[in-house]
Amino acid sequence: MQEQEKIFKIVAIGESSVGKTSLIRRYIYNHFSDEESATIGAVFVEKSLIVDKKRVRLQIWDTAGQEKFHAVAKIYYQKADAALLVYDITSADSFSTLQNWNEEVKVNTSKDILRVIVGTKLDLIEEEQVHPKTASDYAREAKALFHQTSAKANRGINELFEHVCLELIKRENSKPEPLTNLSAKSSVLLGEPPAPKKSSCDC
Repeated sequence: MQEQEKIFKIVAIGESSVGKTSLIRRYIYNHFSDEESATIGAVFVEKSLIVDKKRVRLQIWDTAGQEKFHAVAKIYYQKADAALLVYDITSADSFSTLQNWNEEVKVNTSKDILRVIVGTKLDLIEEEQVHPKTASDYAREAKALFHQTSAKANRGINELFEHVCLELIKRENSKPEPLTNLSAKSSVLLGEPPAPKKSSCDC
């Protein structure tokens, strides 16, 4: 019997123009453009792949970073398995607001969501305003993973998503077996009271 495909929902979150769309387009289509338009609301894409000999389907939501779309974007966080908290390494402002995005994710998702701090535009290292140690230290404090990427140079993107998949698979495998999978006999032993004894009294 073929193993069931694992489906994981991933949301990309961060300020406008940090490169969320470019990151996702490079991963899904192996395409990059310097003229990506701003995302309105959210855009949904899928990708199926094999990771650690397991069939995985990623459902990736690219959310808008503009203030006016924040209320709508929160809808897309729900039931997410992982959140990519994206900042631009050439913009200190985009990193300084990351804590706000992180808090928003924690409020609007389950407490065990996998969070990843993702620096973009690594090809512009000469314009760097956020040192990788600063970002990695923050990730450690936030109990999140940390990756740096470049959509333009196609650096670190496959590694990012592969790491996310492996971590989600590991978490999935460590979950306890649900009670619904127990046999009927077991459920009787656990949940049903014993049948009442018949009385031998004729009164």
